[in-house]
Formats: sequence, C-alpha cells, structure tokens
Amino acid sequence: MQSVLYTKFGEEPPSEIKLLFSEISELPDSTEQGLYWDGKELNFHWYDEHHQVERAVSFNFRETLSDLQKKLGPPPKELLGKALGKGECLTVWDLSGGTGRDALSFYHWGHKVKVFERHPVIAALLINALRTQPKMMERFEVVFGSAHEMSHYDEPEVIYYDPMYPDDVKKSRPRKEMALFKVLTGGDTDQEIVLDWAINSGAKRIILKRPLKARPGVGESNPKPTASFKGKTIRFDLWQRG
Repeated sequence: MQSVLYTKFGEEPPSEIKLLFSEISELPDSTEQGLYWDGKELNFHWYDEHHQVERAVSFNFRETLSDLQKKLGPPPKELLGKALGKGECLTVWDLSGGTGRDALSFYHWGHKVKVFERHPVIAALLINALRTQPKMMERFEVVFGSAHEMSHYDEPEVIYYDPMYPDDVKKSRPRKEMALFKVLTGGDTDQEIVLDWAINSGAKRIILKRPLKARPGVGESNPKPTASFKGKTIRFDLWQRG
C-alpha cells in the first residue's frame, strides 16, 4: 500500500484536510493514484485502465451551487423537494455525502445541512470544497464518519440517505465522480442497518433515494414507506412521523 501523495508541489495542505490522512488506508496499490494538494486545490488522481488515461477529480461547491441555481426550482416543483415537505430552515442530515450535490440542494432551499461521509478520501474532497466557501459554514457542515455510529449530535428533523449499492457501482455510468467511487468503494453493504437506524431515530422525515423499479426500502425488515415520489429513473421513499 502506497503512502498518500498529498504534497505534489511540496506544500502542506490545510490542517482540517491533513487530519484525515492518517485514516486513508484503502487506496489501491498504484504509484499513479492518490490525493494531491497543489497549494490551492485537492484532487484525487488515478489511472483509468479502460481508457488508458489519467483522471483527476475534485469537488467545487461554488460551481455546483451555481448550476443548481440555474436548474433547481422551488421545493414543491422538485421530486426531492416534495419528499422533503414544508418547513423553513429544517435541520437535514445527509448520511452518504458522495459528491455533495443533493446536500447542496437542501442548502440552496435554505436548510441547515450536516453531511456525513465515511470514506476518508471522499470526506477530504468534501471538506476541502467547503473550506473554500466559508460563508456556507453557518448552515453546512461535513463530518467524517457514519451518523449511526455517533451519539453526540442532536437528532435532525430530516434524514436523507442515498446509499451506493454494489450493483449500482458495477452498472454506473462512467462519469468522473462515479469512476472515483468505483475505484474507492464497492458500495454500501450495510444499508439495511443504516436505514433501520434512521427509521427508528427521532427524525420526523426519512427520505431514501432508490432506483425507480427497486423494491421499497432496502431489506425485509424495513416498514412500508409512508409515500413514494417517482421520477423517470429514480424515486424517493418517505417515512414520516406526525
């Protein structure tokens, strides 16, 4: 296993990112892969054997928010917004950060968002993206770890969960972000445990993102959703209290 290559140009990264490096032990054994800090941006580099090219990916919250402002309508007109329901400045937990786009949708609609990401490389990319947008920090936070394994946070009003299923990893389109997840993860194998925890938490609304034709929930033990909001390829299952 290689050491993490985070000083490509010899500069130390910000402390909040560097703290994660001791956790990064799952990088593939390759001299072409690793996190690189160039003094300004944090990127993950890897070699795409299928296309015979080197790839690099970073997350940019400013660009994503700008794109959402152009494309995203008010909550009642959006599938995710319908699942979210009414309410101003709700406390929303995103249990699987990924690229952060869905969490940024909640932020765009005026809510207070806490993003949990348990893979240290992806968490570092998210934390770096947030670090460059300090004005967001009043309503947006990235936490390295799994929400269901932490007990020192007050429970939110809304829990959102978009697990990466092993089959999704195999079938996903070759976007750079999805290719990154293919390199780093094999999918979330404990999604039933996580969803059970969420449903039995104190949250008033639990939203699960699923492929349109997938069965409700993620396992036999999950209760039937209160409602489902269906799009062309995905749906959002909702469990609601009160």
